[in-house]
Amino acid sequence: MDKAAQRTGEADVDRWLWTDDGPFESCHRQTATALVAIAKVIGRDRAATRDQSEFLTLFDKAAGGDAGAFTRAWGSPGARSWVNRAMDLFEALGRARRSNEGIAAATAALDQHLDHFKRFVLAQHVLSGADLAFESPYSCELPFLIPGTGWRIEGPAEIDILGTDGTGVRGSVDGEVLLLGPQSPNGSRTSHLGLTKVPSVGPENEPIFL
Repeated sequence: MDKAAQRTGEADVDRWLWTDDGPFESCHRQTATALVAIAKVIGRDRAATRDQSEFLTLFDKAAGGDAGAFTRAWGSPGARSWVNRAMDLFEALGRARRSNEGIAAATAALDQHLDHFKRFVLAQHVLSGADLAFESPYSCELPFLIPGTGWRIEGPAEIDILGTDGTGVRGSVDGEVLLLGPQSPNGSRTSHLGLTKVPSVGPENEPIFL
């Protein structure tokens, strides 16, 4: 390829990358479609565990909640990696069931991963201001960036997230229940935790948080 043709090709790539949203929208649709497929598979599985049933409950909450808020939460970079990992674990569980070996370990790995779906449902409810109560706490290490919100929970160790109440995130640290949020009675910081806004780039309606 001569240099002129190469420059033309590079220019075409530049125009596609910066002016065409199609590939990015397609990627988002693919992850959303995969999420629906995952819920359908679990819903048909008579051997579904309690954790998998809780995932279905959360999926229904997300589907019945604020669509714009979920789109923003699900549009965060972590959604695609969550879907890819879920599909890998479903494949591993399928192999285990066919061989009748390692079923318990494969099921436990899938259940543990499905639990991380809570972060996206949490983000949806933080963005919409709706109430949310998890059936079982979502335990995560700090700092923890709530997807698509620009809010990061900071602290010394771990937090058990219980849900939201419309003004902030409810969590438990060492047995003490705390409300953490910009509109919470205690403000954005407690004696244990802090909720900080992270910097972002891009337009206000579609920010990318750093």
